[in-house]
Amino acid sequence: MEDYLKLLLKQLEKNLQINEFAKRERAAIASGDLGIVMESDALRREIIGDLKSLQSEMDPYIERLQQDFEYLSVPVKEQIVTASRQLQEIIRETMAIDGENEINLGKLREGLSERIEEIGRGKKALNGYKNPPRKAPKLFNGAV
Repeated sequence: MEDYLKLLLKQLEKNLQINEFAKRERAAIASGDLGIVMESDALRREIIGDLKSLQSEMDPYIERLQQDFEYLSVPVKEQIVTASRQLQEIIRETMAIDGENEINLGKLREGLSERIEEIGRGKKALNGYKNPPRKAPKLFNGAV
């Protein structure tokens, strides 16, 4: 079961990374930097892929853990319980941050859409505007 504990700690580490990226996205959304949001999201997706493969490695241990948990040594039990609680807390916090980010990102997108529409109207107005014809200045008698 020590192998399961190692995998659980890896899973905790990956979720901590995802949590940090969620916080980074929150700051980027607050500052209006969509580039960081997109970069952070791409990195999170990679980590989530790693988590999926890690979960498939953990599945056989989980079945055995349910049967053998009472026979484990006390320190290993405590480590598993502690890591599991930390993992649950991190996941809850990340989900809360993601919910907040989704709302704020929607507001940011709406604001950007409105700004883009304003720019489009401005461009249309400028396209309809013609510069006055440029004629050479004339003196009083019509000579240049």
